[in-house]
Amino acid sequence: TVYEVDLARDDMRSLFKSRVSVARLSVSSSGAVVACSGQEVVVWRPGWAEPRRIPCGRVIKDVCVLDEQGCVAAGDDRGELSLWYGALEEGPSEQVRATLMHWHASAVRALCASAEG
Repeated sequence: TVYEVDLARDDMRSLFKSRVSVARLSVSSSGAVVACSGQEVVVWRPGWAEPRRIPCGRVIKDVCVLDEQGCVAAGDDRGELSLWYGALEEGPSEQVRATLMHWHASAVRALCASAEG
């Protein structure tokens, strides 16, 4: 389970549950939360009743929210980088567009968003 903790109010609430253990978690400045658990990426934004679950078919090693581009990035155990455009927008999952890139000879173990892209 992924929780939101408000230290000022000494409050905690559940955002969403994962089917398997959460391996990595990324939180954006807009409040979007992205987690990877096994072969699934889970996206949640403030105001959403339910998270968006994106099945990947491969083991995801790290995730990152790219607010400026409006997408979610994930690196996997095969060295591929996946980008999901529209994943941060509420609506049907059919609107999410995926791009797959093969950049690395080994697993992508860390991702980070920067001002330079």
